[in-house]
Amino acid sequence: MNQEDPYTPNSVLTLDKATFGYRSRNQITKILTKLSLTLCPGDCIAVLGSNGIGKSTLLKTIPKLIPLLGGSISIHNTPIETLSPNEISRKMSVVLTERQFLRQLTVYELVASGRLPYTNWMDQKKSDDRKWIEAAITNVGIQHLTSKKCEEISDGQLQNVLIARALAQNTALMILDEPGMHLDFYQKIKLFRLLRSLSNNKQKVILFSTHDIELALHYCTKALALLPHTYYFDTISNLAQQNVFNMLFDDPSLQFNKDHMRFTYM
Repeated sequence: MNQEDPYTPNSVLTLDKATFGYRSRNQITKILTKLSLTLCPGDCIAVLGSNGIGKSTLLKTIPKLIPLLGGSISIHNTPIETLSPNEISRKMSVVLTERQFLRQLTVYELVASGRLPYTNWMDQKKSDDRKWIEAAITNVGIQHLTSKKCEEISDGQLQNVLIARALAQNTALMILDEPGMHLDFYQKIKLFRLLRSLSNNKQKVILFSTHDIELALHYCTKALALLPHTYYFDTISNLAQQNVFNMLFDDPSLQFNKDHMRFTYM
């Protein structure tokens, strides 16, 4: 399902015949091959697929956490391999399932760390940095947690803190791997509303993986459906009409009703 010319003048993220996978000793395992797509301001994209299909590998490769096996990745039409880690951090923020930070930090300190790409070596924050920190805390609704240590809050609360840190980073592209993990149903709805609002009102590109497919189809503008040996990238309505969501799971008892935009279970 490759695009002939993935580059557009206002593109934020471009994948051109990109191949994703991992290296183990002398062996290379390819998971996704020749993936081409363009994401533009205002896009809110859900990455969908079964476990092990390559969602996390894709999301970790884009910010250079895993080496790209082929093709190219560009952000604002600049090849990502030419960008330093600090330059990448100013262009994209990432929230992964792995949590590598000091839990002794307060919630405010962890959110504030999202401003590190913009501060000097002494981490001196200016009024503009504090503005983004406070806005992120307010948008996610964690004002009551700011003085707590990260080790003192629940996993669901911590997930919101990490999302706030990504917001404080103020990047054109936000990448999130299973952002609804550890959140209850109401919190998931609030999160999906926030992501959709950021793409719609702030013209950010939001790219995230999720197993909450029905919520994603309600709030996202597009989806990237990963299947064995192929992929589909299009608007939600077009993918539904093409019966793509019925291909996600190899189980005839699980069917997608495109009229009601939800799955039925036999």
